[in-house]
Amino acid sequence: MQFNIFHRIGSESHLSIVSRQQELVHGLGMNATLFLSYRNLFEPEVLAFALEQSAKYGDEIGLGLHDLGGPGMEDIEGNNPAFWLFDFATKKIVLERIRHRWEELMPGLPTSAACYHLDSSSLDALEEFWPTVKTAVGGCFEEGVRVFHGCNHSWHLFNEGMPWNPYVPSRNHSLRPAANTGEARDIVLVPHLMRDMSLAYEGRNDFWASHPPNVARGMGNEATFCPYDLNLVDQFRWQEKFNHGYAYYNTFVGASWLKWGPNSEHPPEVNWRLYEQMLTYLAELKSEGKVKAMTLSAYGEWHRQHRKPSSPQRYWAKEMLYGSGKHYFWYQDTAMRCLIDTTQGGSIGDLRPYCSQYPVRLGADTPHLQFGTYPYLIQSQHRVGFPNHHEDGTRTTFLLVCGEETLDFATKRTKIQRLALGDDEDQVILEAIPFAFANGCQGVVRSRIVFPHRSGRIVFRREIELESEGANPLFAHEYCKLAPGITEYPQRMDTVAMVLEAERKPYKYSGLAQSMDTTEVGAEFPDFNLSVALATTHSACRGSVRDGNLFSPFVTLQLELPIQSSTTIESWLTLSKIPE
Repeated sequence: MQFNIFHRIGSESHLSIVSRQQELVHGLGMNATLFLSYRNLFEPEVLAFALEQSAKYGDEIGLGLHDLGGPGMEDIEGNNPAFWLFDFATKKIVLERIRHRWEELMPGLPTSAACYHLDSSSLDALEEFWPTVKTAVGGCFEEGVRVFHGCNHSWHLFNEGMPWNPYVPSRNHSLRPAANTGEARDIVLVPHLMRDMSLAYEGRNDFWASHPPNVARGMGNEATFCPYDLNLVDQFRWQEKFNHGYAYYNTFVGASWLKWGPNSEHPPEVNWRLYEQMLTYLAELKSEGKVKAMTLSAYGEWHRQHRKPSSPQRYWAKEMLYGSGKHYFWYQDTAMRCLIDTTQGGSIGDLRPYCSQYPVRLGADTPHLQFGTYPYLIQSQHRVGFPNHHEDGTRTTFLLVCGEETLDFATKRTKIQRLALGDDEDQVILEAIPFAFANGCQGVVRSRIVFPHRSGRIVFRREIELESEGANPLFAHEYCKLAPGITEYPQRMDTVAMVLEAERKPYKYSGLAQSMDTTEVGAEFPDFNLSVALATTHSACRGSVRDGNLFSPFVTLQLELPIQSSTTIESWLTLSKIPE
């Protein structure tokens, strides 16, 4: 596993804390990357410390875009603490002024940078004024509306939908991995922290990450006893099995987390001890040859040499704090990012259609303002998912219907039995789910979800084994409910078209279904450049499309197939970009 340690000096008053952090890292035989802000460039003691760390220990000095105050910035700083939210012209002015000061004081330009979010216009400006920067901390992975609500509506960092591992970004959306070399930027982006891939989906991910004081803030510890911090390291290491030996980890603990403050009920030494335990464990793994610690720029060079931009990424997440036994599987390639939620029977819980190549630039001079999220097509935490209160929300599921009785397999929790990973496709094999109807029909369903690489397609293969038949005919339904968006609030849907047997039907907020004998149904979302189709090869099939109403604004696609004996049925969801 590749490993980075990041430190920001912050204010000059934090220097003694950062110095202690650096001593800890060096005493464990590792290096850190120190990020200097614009304000730090006017603090001689901070500069001398950073240069000494670099010369004596080989630590890297990078550009930190987290504190833009200081002499020469009074006319543009205003009340904006977020570099990525300046208009494009101001972003360029800020970077030009920082560069001028940096060149006066430092021996050379940095090759790495860090920011809570680097949108496309930020990367354009960075490319112009700091072309030496080839690796950067590019975003707080998934810090979207859940963190916004958890921080009393004060944390305006809406950047969901990015990869959880380092990647080469595309030019028109910094959270989307480049589909090919033609649209790829000459930079590697890494996440701000590594997040718990199960708890981050279910709730606030800033509590559950590679940051021991944040885990303490989420009360995942008992004073200095917190196995979770080390278990999270091991879960990321475990992903090497599914990614050809590759895994990545980092930690980014600022000095403010290691002193008295409002973020933790514990005294500083508790957070210090947790931080020390995690780094000591990683140092032990390093000594065993299981972890390679390096600076950020060194990781960027390693990434360019060893990782193909088009390589699929997999993550098998096991919930490990509460003992729930939940499994989640994340898949990502250049066409999509998808989450399989086994607590909902193997439903899709999150789906980001990278293939639509949706463009976003941030700032007051853009229509997107502060919303940098890569849009979702399905997000069951923002749009309900499994039925809760009125009706269900965005998700996929498998239904069996016998007479008047319907079994929704999202009500049946399963687990991942195994993964079958290949050169051209990946398969998620779920544990069998038994079913029984009141009329005596019973059996088991074995589901296999297949991801053909970079195709924009998700295949659902259902093996239905009947143990006894009831008096009524049995029907299988592949069900898909969609609601594109960037927050939990609905988007306008009146530009959407539903597709039934190649006929486009406008979205009228009618809440009515339309159906016919067909093997394919679909929808077009022109506001997101996206076309979706749900299809099967089984000829005896009835398809339906349904628009929602204003109380429940979704698009529902459904295929119905008769089941007369034990059989295997296959259907697939295909995402594609609407031609311009």
